[in-house]
Amino acid sequence: GVGGMHKFPLGVVAAAEDLAKKSNSSCDLNVHPATRVSKLVKGGDNKWKLEGTGGKAALHYTKESEARQAVHGELGQGYDLVVLTDVSSTSFDSWHRASAGVPDSFAQVVRARVGARVPLFTAMVAFGKPLPVSYDTLTFHVNDMGQAASTDCWFAAKTNSKPGFQEGLLYECWTVVCTPAYAAREITATPMQTPEGDFVPQSKDYMNTVAEHLVDSFLGAAGLEKEQRAGVTVVHKGAQRWGSALPPPRHLAT
Repeated sequence: GVGGMHKFPLGVVAAAEDLAKKSNSSCDLNVHPATRVSKLVKGGDNKWKLEGTGGKAALHYTKESEARQAVHGELGQGYDLVVLTDVSSTSFDSWHRASAGVPDSFAQVVRARVGARVPLFTAMVAFGKPLPVSYDTLTFHVNDMGQAASTDCWFAAKTNSKPGFQEGLLYECWTVVCTPAYAAREITATPMQTPEGDFVPQSKDYMNTVAEHLVDSFLGAAGLEKEQRAGVTVVHKGAQRWGSALPPPRHLAT
């Protein structure tokens, strides 16, 4: 993730090309950046065809009215094997924008195997000056129901302290993860689906309110008094909704 998470898939592609070169094999790669797979279809030849869309319609925060107008094109066919890398794409129904449109029989197997999931929200924040905190990571006690005693922050990590990030960051950056209880309250108040069955995008305005709350919660939990918090300058903040983050403890799963 150094330099942005887009470096990860690019690194996988580069590794494949390097492996092919070392083994004197051909490596014919087709890359579809900023593209969301929305449907998998198996043909009579027992091979897979992928369909999807790119650009603005592929983003989580695009209005549903705009996303519905997107033209879904073919991303290639004749695939012997398709690797799906996350629970959301393989278990959510087609209403959810993260769904890869896998056959329902496959989605049912995934849902049965992974069971219930715990949603989380994360906030990314950059501070103008280093915080008066002598830790690289902080965790806050959460009970079995995902509740914390006095904060909606579960844990936080300073990006600057991660391998590869020690140099080059202009500001002190932190990632803050909320408690499961906070996420459950937020998704109940602002669900991912309307009563009519439409996907609810992660609007930037809404996610900014989540980020602001989590950053403030983190600063308080980290021990900064009110006077200290008044002197903290935030130069960037953002948040994301992690709808299928973790499995619950076994005794709470349903």
